[in-house]
Amino acid sequence: MSSEPGGRGFSPPPGTGTLGLRLLLVSFAILFVSTLATYWIVRAQVQYWSAGLPELPVGLWVSTALLGWLSVCSSQFVRQHEAGWDVRRFHGLALLLALAFLLAQAWNWKTLVSANLAPDAPALYAFSFYTLTGLHALHVLGGVFAHLNQWGGFRAGKPPSSEAVGGMATYWHFLGLCWIPLFATLAVGADPDLTSADILAGTRAFALAGCALFALGWLLTVRALWRKAGVSAGLLGLLPPLAWLMAFMRAEELQLKRLVLFWSVAFGIALVGVATHFAVVVAVARTQ
Repeated sequence: MSSEPGGRGFSPPPGTGTLGLRLLLVSFAILFVSTLATYWIVRAQVQYWSAGLPELPVGLWVSTALLGWLSVCSSQFVRQHEAGWDVRRFHGLALLLALAFLLAQAWNWKTLVSANLAPDAPALYAFSFYTLTGLHALHVLGGVFAHLNQWGGFRAGKPPSSEAVGGMATYWHFLGLCWIPLFATLAVGADPDLTSADILAGTRAFALAGCALFALGWLLTVRALWRKAGVSAGLLGLLPPLAWLMAFMRAEELQLKRLVLFWSVAFGIALVGVATHFAVVVAVARTQ
């Protein structure tokens, strides 16, 4: 069997799937973050957003519960697969929960349509709701197709690998985490009494929290480099770019994987928070 890259027997190096999934999730995260940031920039410029319009569907809480259950089920799926047990039951349950989430979202959309707020209604409130929930539902649908592909492997006597099972769980955890700020955005943004000043204060607090997390990640990294790699590494770590680069390159050796991940996420939060806040400041200034 050929082992050449173009041959039928070629197998990618171990970890290729995991790396690909991480890059995919990073691109999804950028999409979700940019969409939410745009929402708040537009929301800050509109004085009347949801006044006189129907409230958010109560079914969104059902959707939230289903996603939480799906995340827990996925974790159990990974544990039982690692233990060598038959995981088809949990695999099927996860698939059913994902389908139930899509049905719950369809119910939520129907609720708003019945309240005379269809997707094509001339209201930014409607456009934002259907855009945000629809974008998330499309990603859930992608996970459903991935589950169906794995289910086909079960039927063919070829259960998924540990990497594939772990990747599937990571995907559902990611969508669950994305749902939290999305749901919070819809719930808070739907308040007709929310003012531009409130949004400015909220984005400022978010930016400051992100900067604080970034500073904490930096200090923890410098301390870890000082203790595990020596005084010279600790001194170089006083420059944040060098600290992150050294921690990233030696994450496996110095057991800094979680710390590097935390600091990277903190940097993303700080960057998004500061950028969104200044964008809101500019947007509000233009409306005054």
